Amino acid sequence: MKISKKILENTQSIRKHIFWSRVWGGIKLLLVLIPLVLAAIYLPPLIGKYTAMYQNLFGKGGEQTNILDQFKNLSPDSLGNLLKLAPKGN
Repeated sequence: MKISKKILENTQSIRKHIFWSRVWGGIKLLLVLIPLVLAAIYLPPLIGKYTAMYQNLFGKGGEQTNILDQFKNLSPDSLGNLLKLAPKGN
């Protein structure tokens, strides 16, 4: 009878450990998935704004152009727009 009680105590201890391992595993999974889902939702519009800005500066589509020619053709308006959209440091 003593052995059965000891086995029962050990089994209950193991079950508690398995339960909390599953809970913490789920929390860890959420800590990884939630930022990825939020990034997938919120980053495309932000990235689109900056890619459009760079496409205006360096040519549309997949054109291969000389970077020096692009700087020669750079207008003050487009440079001003670039500076307005650039993040400001603290």
